[in-house]
Amino acid sequence: WSLMPLLLLIVGYGSVILTWRDIGYAWDESYYYEPAQKAADWLTAALRGEKPFDRASIDTYWEERSEHPSVQKLLSGIAMRAFPEPQDHLFAMRLPIAILFGLSLTLIYQLGRRMTGNVPALAAALMYGTMPQIFGYAHFATMETPVVFMMLLVTLCYLRGLDSPFWAVMTGISFGLLLATKINGFFLPVALVTWGHLYARRQHVNNLMALLILGPICFVLAWPWLWHDTAMRILQYLAFHAAHQKTAVYFLGQMWGLEGPNAPWFYPPMMIAVTT
Repeated sequence: WSLMPLLLLIVGYGSVILTWRDIGYAWDESYYYEPAQKAADWLTAALRGEKPFDRASIDTYWEERSEHPSVQKLLSGIAMRAFPEPQDHLFAMRLPIAILFGLSLTLIYQLGRRMTGNVPALAAALMYGTMPQIFGYAHFATMETPVVFMMLLVTLCYLRGLDSPFWAVMTGISFGLLLATKINGFFLPVALVTWGHLYARRQHVNNLMALLILGPICFVLAWPWLWHDTAMRILQYLAFHAAHQKTAVYFLGQMWGLEGPNAPWFYPPMMIAVTT
């Protein structure tokens, strides 16, 4: 059982690597390609001491697709630096996502073992990893797999932070990185703080402070585009997603969204029921 976290990482990663050879670029991956390269270029310049921290430099490297935070861009960009040949870029963009998929299985196992024991924890990790949509998303260099991994990491840190100031600090840091991964992360504290208030009221104060204080600070630090005109750019980021287009979906024999009406209200529960 002590090797199970490592085995789940290897199995999750390997299952993606062995099944992605014939999958071409997905829609969103084409949007992330150039911004990921620019993010890696900015990081390289910073590590070389070129100090690309002024507003003009930040805008040059980070303005494109500024509605998307930094974590996924940096992950794919750094991987493309490690595999510089153009024919390897698709593999490189997806490599960190495959690793995070395997790590997500590990974190689910760790969370389950903490609560219920080894066998239910392993069952939970395997059931998650074999859900078709989850497994499918693990093949693409998009934000879905990273945001799940970061949510699991924040949750594990939160539970450990009930008894440890160190893990309370890690809760805040990991929450900041979650916010810098995808906007969905803003909703996780609703669940965590509600649970903490109901079941660990005397223990979750450090976590609460870390979420409220360290989280936003780390969010800004992790996303260079926010370093200038911070408040206005955060509002711009939130406003974009509040008015985001109704993404097209094919459901019950017809297309919904975009210029037409949105999918009916029962679309999410029905999709959950038939795919989970």
